[in-house]
Amino acid sequence: MIVAMHTDHHALPAQNSRQSAALLQQINRAFVWCMFIPMLLATVISIAVFNSSAKTEAIGKIEADLKTALLIYQDSERDMFFMAQTYAQNKAVSFLLPYAVSAANVGLKVSLELARMAKLNNLDMVTVVGEAGEVIACSHAPYRAMGIVLDKSYIRAALAGKTQAFTERVTREELSREGGFLPNQDDDSQQMLCQTGVSPIYSSDRIHIIGAVILKKFINNASEMAVRISETTGLHVVLYEGVRMISKAEPSVKTIEFVSTPEPVLESVYRQMRIVSSTSFYRGGRLSIHSPILDFNGVPVGIMMLQSGVQPFIRGRDTIVTSLIIILSIGIFLLYMLRGFLVRHVVNPIHLLKAGAEAIGKGRYERDIEIIAHNEIGELTGAFNKMAHHLKVTYHSLESEIQGHRQSEMALEKARDELERRVIERTADLSLSNSRLKLEIEERMRTAEQFREALAEKEVLLKEVHHRVKNNLQIISGLLDMTRNRCADQQVSDLLSGACTRIHTMAMIHNQLYQSTRFDRINMQDYIRELAAHLSQVYGKATWVSMDIHVENITLSLIQAMPCALIFNELISNSFKHAFKPDQVGTIAIFMSAIDDSISVRFQDNGVGIPEDMDLLKAKSLGMKLINNLVVKQLKGSLRIRRNPGTEISFSFRIS
Repeated sequence: MIVAMHTDHHALPAQNSRQSAALLQQINRAFVWCMFIPMLLATVISIAVFNSSAKTEAIGKIEADLKTALLIYQDSERDMFFMAQTYAQNKAVSFLLPYAVSAANVGLKVSLELARMAKLNNLDMVTVVGEAGEVIACSHAPYRAMGIVLDKSYIRAALAGKTQAFTERVTREELSREGGFLPNQDDDSQQMLCQTGVSPIYSSDRIHIIGAVILKKFINNASEMAVRISETTGLHVVLYEGVRMISKAEPSVKTIEFVSTPEPVLESVYRQMRIVSSTSFYRGGRLSIHSPILDFNGVPVGIMMLQSGVQPFIRGRDTIVTSLIIILSIGIFLLYMLRGFLVRHVVNPIHLLKAGAEAIGKGRYERDIEIIAHNEIGELTGAFNKMAHHLKVTYHSLESEIQGHRQSEMALEKARDELERRVIERTADLSLSNSRLKLEIEERMRTAEQFREALAEKEVLLKEVHHRVKNNLQIISGLLDMTRNRCADQQVSDLLSGACTRIHTMAMIHNQLYQSTRFDRINMQDYIRELAAHLSQVYGKATWVSMDIHVENITLSLIQAMPCALIFNELISNSFKHAFKPDQVGTIAIFMSAIDDSISVRFQDNGVGIPEDMDLLKAKSLGMKLINNLVVKQLKGSLRIRRNPGTEISFSFRIS
């Protein structure tokens, strides 16, 4: 559209040309900064994001495949675990094992039966050892002389009753001692990985352990494990012992050629003891992931590596990048077309319209702007013409509008006065509400004071209860003591004396609760020192027997403190009565410490000690039965007795 004024028509083209050039530069800058650059940046960022996403997806997939591979490996170890139990429970092994020690032909029969079973189960070595770890029968060398002692920690654990399955590294020397050999005789290596399962062999009554069975399956190129993992994941699978490749399997459909891992990467896996991955994310690149294989001591002895190509992820990324570049090119072309349209149909007509508007602004209302084209800008020009005609009418109407504004101001003043009145009324209501709230707060404070007084009264009552329980226990102790003094039977007198000390022990608990500020915890450090001093006076040993007490600042609940008090009473009383001869100088030591959420106690004396033929845990005396029941049944702990010189009794339990 072309718009022009009737007057000064020939003076406008030069000015419009300059203004058009300035507006065109602004449009160009707006297109570049607001549309072209954001589109370019969005494309570049999208390409980077899709590249990172493809790489992350590739790493995530191979990590998921590694989890699957590790599950397959763990299933293989679990099979060895159950197979070891099955061999240990085999009647030919458990029944003939006691006779195989003394009869060589029986050991040969067991070895031949083991060889037959090992062949059926694809095992390389099956060895049966006796209670001392000596070899009794083996599948891999049934005719060799037996009796070699195998001293390994997992064999000792099996002889103690523990079944295990794990991966271990065996040397050529170890296999030679056991009559075995490395599967690949042409290999100069001195070590090999194998999956091992070990299980104890019980006697026919299922009570005594008479030996252990050890199963071994070598991991080598003949191993089915790498093939099974490769078939499941569709990847290259390699197992390493040290930095030496011992087993390799390739997928049925190969997309890349396998490339071995450099030794520094393998050494870093052993050193860091964690999963290490390496990525070459380009066409023809590879993605490798390595996981350490740990033995029964948690030491890495091998590495499982999975390797796959990145070509499928690269193709997906390239497709997306190509699409983004095409979209960017189309967008740039459309922006260029839009710019040309705006210059032709908007920029030039606007400058001409601006010139006409400036003339109207100078007061020349009698002239109309000529409308050349009929579109939105033409409608705008017509609106300018109507505006010029209405300006005069508007001026006359302003007077009446001003009068209306004054009336509105008066109405606003009246509304303000009404609002102030309502604010005053609302303030009075809030003052009344505050007064009521203060009364409610005072009432709640009085109620809280009543609760505190009630709590103080309950604490006084609880102290009185513990005080009366202590007094009642002391009365019972006194009555028993009087009965003991009148009793002629020494055995009954000793029983009554023991009962007196036990009752006094419980009374001391309640006495400490009565004197303490807390009614739910007992300080064992103060209590044990007080109990030891009391028993030293009761048995008259304070001069000859010294007490060496090392107790940490430990507090126990009443439920656990009472059994502990009775246990300490029995232990100290037994030492005073039986451990030391009359006038014999000695020492009783008590150690009590807290480790995490458990309590460990050690009681020892340097007296005459316990006779070798006496089993305290099966003793029929009331004191030992009481100690055993208190530790095992009430404290849910464990009890252990040693003969040093003197006696050492240890027990531990968890803090409730």
